[in-house]
Amino acid sequence: MIDPVSLFSHFGAAIEKRRYGSSGVRAATRGIALVAAISVFTCAPASADTITFQDQAVGRYADDAVTLITGGVTTMFSGVGLRIRDLTELGFPPGSSRALTTTGDVEPITATFASGFTTDFVQIRNWLSGIYTDEVDTITMSAFDSSQALLGRVVSSNQFISLAVPGIAIVTFDDARHGDGYLIDDFTFRASPVPEPATILLVGAGVASLLSNRHRRRKWHI
Repeated sequence: MIDPVSLFSHFGAAIEKRRYGSSGVRAATRGIALVAAISVFTCAPASADTITFQDQAVGRYADDAVTLITGGVTTMFSGVGLRIRDLTELGFPPGSSRALTTTGDVEPITATFASGFTTDFVQIRNWLSGIYTDEVDTITMSAFDSSQALLGRVVSSNQFISLAVPGIAIVTFDDARHGDGYLIDDFTFRASPVPEPATILLVGAGVASLLSNRHRRRKWHI
């Protein structure tokens, strides 16, 4: 995989060498590498993580909500009658013994990432997709940003349902059918830290310093 820091460094060095000769190469390389390193460190997406719910106790959650931490990311699930259901006795395959559900299909489940994190990908497993039972649940997955503006929506009865769009901070699930409750499992996401204002200012200062150095060298060569 191409190293973005090295790429920026070599690119900047080539420009400086063409404009000012070799004397400006080292300074430009250091400045561009610093800005690139800061940007990559604060904005690069983390690898995907999955919440399986297998370690959760069967039954209803107090206050109809639960907060889980996976891969260093805190996610809160909420919904009327939010609970964990054991599917083993219903003939589901191994690994399906714990799944998230509500008291009814019309009750939505909301997943909210902790402040400072977003994701560009969310996927869940829909156990009631017609593969293991006759029941088929059609789940609506909706993605919102931190201000609750709708980013995207998908309606599917597939075993795996996913949505890919940048900036997801909140995800909701629901099934319009009336019944005993749809099932959500293997909640997978790929979270990205949101750069803090101080980090953005630091990157800006690096760019300003680099431009200032260029200006001084240009005056010296005139």
